[in-house]
Amino acid sequence: MNINLLDKLKENKVFPIIRSKDPKDVIEKVNALLEGGLDIMEINVETPEIYNAIKAVSNDAIICAGGIIYKQKLLLIQVHKFFLHQFFKRTC
Repeated sequence: MNINLLDKLKENKVFPIIRSKDPKDVIEKVNALLEGGLDIMEINVETPEIYNAIKAVSNDAIICAGGIIYKQKLLLIQVHKFFLHQFFKRTC
């Protein structure tokens, strides 16, 4: 199946984002959105078990999987931001 995601987003006009640590809750929310006519959505991966929920609903909906920002990733982002700021402060 070849789908143009931009066309699909224009068609739905809404892009729901599901956040939950409970796979059953995620599946219920996806099914409710499907019943409401929305078939493209993001599921944030809060725990590894959420991948099972994504697998369970991926035949019925277009699923984009969102990532988890760990404390280590956040620290790394802050360090990069600091060094980029220092670099541009010196060169500009």
